[in-house]
Amino acid sequence: MRRFLGALAVVCALATAGFAAPAEGQSHTVKISGMTFQPASLEVQVGDDITWVNEDIVPHTVNGPGFASGNLSSGTSWKFTATKKGDISYACAFHPTMRGHLLVADKKK
Repeated sequence: MRRFLGALAVVCALATAGFAAPAEGQSHTVKISGMTFQPASLEVQVGDDITWVNEDIVPHTVNGPGFASGNLSSGTSWKFTATKKGDISYACAFHPTMRGHLLVADKKK
């Protein structure tokens, strides 16, 4: 039985050699405070999560091309995962002068 388990361990080690688990994305937070997105501009990578947290007393939204948070009342948050590279501008639907920007780069290898 020991030989079998030892051989099984060797086979498993050889079968997975050179294969690493995919790296998880990083997490970023954008605060909504003082009627602004903080930071207003953020560099992230494909696979990263961005969470917007509303610290204001009034509701806000996070709307960009292909995504919309819905109503974020005071104290709530919304998470978005960057799935493709590019420049993403977003704004609050209630307060159009509130604008932010994500620069999404390819995932580093």
